[in-house]
Formats: sequence, C-alpha cells, structure tokens
Amino acid sequence: MLNTAKTLQKQCFDVTFLDVDAEGFADMEGLRKSITKETVLVSIQQGNQEMGTVQDLKAISEICEEKDVLLHTDATHSFTRLPLSVKELPIDRITMSAHTIHCPRGIDALFIRKDTQINKFMDGDFQEFNLRAGVENIPGAIGFGKAVELVTDEEIRYLKAMRDRVIDKSLSEIPDVTLNGNREKRLPQNANLTFHYVEGESITLHMYNEGFCS
Repeated sequence: MLNTAKTLQKQCFDVTFLDVDAEGFADMEGLRKSITKETVLVSIQQGNQEMGTVQDLKAISEICEEKDVLLHTDATHSFTRLPLSVKELPIDRITMSAHTIHCPRGIDALFIRKDTQINKFMDGDFQEFNLRAGVENIPGAIGFGKAVELVTDEEIRYLKAMRDRVIDKSLSEIPDVTLNGNREKRLPQNANLTFHYVEGESITLHMYNEGFCS
C-alpha cells in the first residue's frame, strides 16, 4: 500500500500519510482533517501483520461516508480471522489474499461495491469482467474458495489461545519484554514482542531449536 501511494506521488497525485499512535492506531481526527474536496480515496489496513493492530473500520467508514470519499481496506491478514461485513460497513473496495489462510500462493480477490467505478488494471483481452487481461488462475480460485470454507470458529479460538499463551508467558516469565501494539485489539494470530538487551538472531536460533518455525 505504501509503495503504491509513493508511485501515485510520482504521477503527481497528492498523497497524505496518516500518523499512528504508539500502538499503531490511525489518528481519527487527523483522518477527518486530511480529507478535502479533492480526496478520492482513503486506504487503510484492517489488521497489521507486524504489530497486529486492528483498526476501527466502523469509525473510519463513517468518516469516509460523511465526507463522501471511497474507502479501501487491505484485509490480507484479517480476512476470515476478523469480522468484516460489507452489508454493515460502507466499504467500497477490499483486497484479500489466499496464502494467509493456507491456500497456495498466486491468487487474490478484490471486492468492488456495485456501481462504483474502477479502471481496467491491464490492457489486452477481456478477462475478469474486462478489468484485466490474462487467463484466470481457475485452480487457484477454486482452492481459495475451499480454503475459506475450511476456516472455522474453532480455529480462530485456537489461534487466539496460542497468541495469548505466548504473550502471557513471555511477559510473566521473561524479564525485559515489551508487548508491541494493543493487548486486546489485535489479530488473533499475532504476538509481537520486544526482547530487550538481546540480539534478534539469537532469539530466532533459540526458538528454532525449541521447535518454532522460522
């Protein structure tokens, strides 16, 4: 998203990067003030894969609806892991990726709200409802759909339990450890911790020896 925004800047678009607080939450008042009559799109990630921070999409969508601008959210790391209803929230575009839910790489999805305009992504033939050229990855699409079906509430609870166990035991049993991001409003599969006074490479090697995938 950041690199796309930087590319738009090179094409003479005015791009505003919102500030976030120490836990990674977007500044709501800053968002409201940054939207002008020339603003066409607000793009924000629902759940960040690094810090785990989950944004308040309801508040953000209400601001965008009030200001009459399109809203896009990157749900790559939150799709199926967090509630996201296009019937309840006026979100115009949502990007989703299959590999984050155990599907083979190379297939993604884009939600486009009906009656909102979008330019063709790639010239050539007329695949994908004339939005891009190129032969569709049919096996990948089928696999993506099946992967979505296989996600269960039990799996989400299991991910949360693992996350909380890692966080709780790290904070209580290891000295000089800091949790990054918000304790509650975070992705169920994310635990981001800082281990002070030790090299990251050493931590990775010790975790690998204990059976963690690195």
